[in-house]
Amino acid sequence: MKTEVSAGGIVFRVRGAGVEVLLMRDRFGRWTFPKGHQDPGEAIETTALREIEEETGILGRILDYVGEIEYSFVSEGHLINKKVHLYLVEAISSDLNLNDFEAKDAQWVGLEEIESHIGYPDLADLIQKGITRLGNLSS
Repeated sequence: MKTEVSAGGIVFRVRGAGVEVLLMRDRFGRWTFPKGHQDPGEAIETTALREIEEETGILGRILDYVGEIEYSFVSEGHLINKKVHLYLVEAISSDLNLNDFEAKDAQWVGLEEIESHIGYPDLADLIQKGITRLGNLSS
């Protein structure tokens, strides 16, 4: 079985007294965080920042490592194991410029709205870790 490594982030910005998180609707129509494949020889942190910028146009800086998830799927008749590393990323720009192939839509949402938007249940534990860390930033 082939293993693919990806990385991305829970991208946030502070607005007034609150924290907002960037969610994107992927090419499958589900709300998620920007993430994508690691290029050969690329550091995983570099992958996360590059994929966020490529998919959304947002520049960011990594504040913390949130964790990873693993799942399997079939692509072109082959079983693929996917490992995704997720970081807590502060947006240092906020102008969205979506890559139409990867992101069909994107929006900034408050912390209390994240879980109701996410289209991938296997992200729940990482979302909770990220929300806890983001909640600490806004208090």
